Amino acid sequence: MKKRSIVVLLMAVGILSGCGNGPPVASNTQNSVSPSAKLETVSMLLEDLAAPRHPSDGGGRAWLAGEVEPVAVGGTGRYEIIYEVGLHGINLGGSVYLQPSPFWGWSGPQTGNPDLPGYTVVETSADGVGLETFTPDGQILIITIGGRALRQGERLVMTYGAGRAGATVDRYAERASRLWIAVDGDGDGIRAVLPDSPVVPVAAGPPARIVLTLPSVARPGESVGLTVAVLDSAGNAGVDFAGEVSLAVTPAGAQVPSSITLDPEARGLGEAECVFPETGS
Repeated sequence: MKKRSIVVLLMAVGILSGCGNGPPVASNTQNSVSPSAKLETVSMLLEDLAAPRHPSDGGGRAWLAGEVEPVAVGGTGRYEIIYEVGLHGINLGGSVYLQPSPFWGWSGPQTGNPDLPGYTVVETSADGVGLETFTPDGQILIITIGGRALRQGERLVMTYGAGRAGATVDRYAERASRLWIAVDGDGDGIRAVLPDSPVVPVAAGPPARIVLTLPSVARPGESVGLTVAVLDSAGNAGVDFAGEVSLAVTPAGAQVPSSITLDPEARGLGEAECVFPETGS
């Protein structure tokens, strides 16, 4: 791994010797509601939480076939998701749902155009079973069971990102970004999510910027921690970086190390101790 060196100018500005002692300011927004609040959505979610579930709802298990390698933020991948039916089966007219995170840039699963991101192929080897797919809002794929009920142990295979464009992943790094699977086993329109739905590790992109963080208050002569973070262009931590970060302080007088060495295992994160000898230094 090629090591790099970064020079950073650390500005010591307005280090104070204490905090204000005024009384707390009462908030006048405690009982208010934001004009942009989606109250209908909240009501819908609360109703869904309260709705009774059939024993077959949320049944079964799902996993990704093969080794799942981390993919860089904003990159593309192809994911073969295997779903195995649980103890109570799935009735004729029941459904299996595939929903990547609806936020932060994941491709919505779709079955209409193999040339577009998120193209998904759904298959089963269960004799006599037909599958009908529907994408109501561009974020979730509904797979409705036709022909006959699915029995325990029978499987569906969902290949998400099956087309030439693959599936675009999260723009933010995450150790375990979920490909959520849910099941409506009795076909009443109420589903339950598999809590152990498959995960995709999304890695940070290449190093692009550095952020230094100090406490907002430091008493004269007190040692305080300085955090050094090498980040990617979207502000994700965990970048692939090893090298030396050189530090300089303005104005002079503060006791700051001249450099910090970051090993590959640190993933771009480091700490140092600083001392500011005088008020305002």
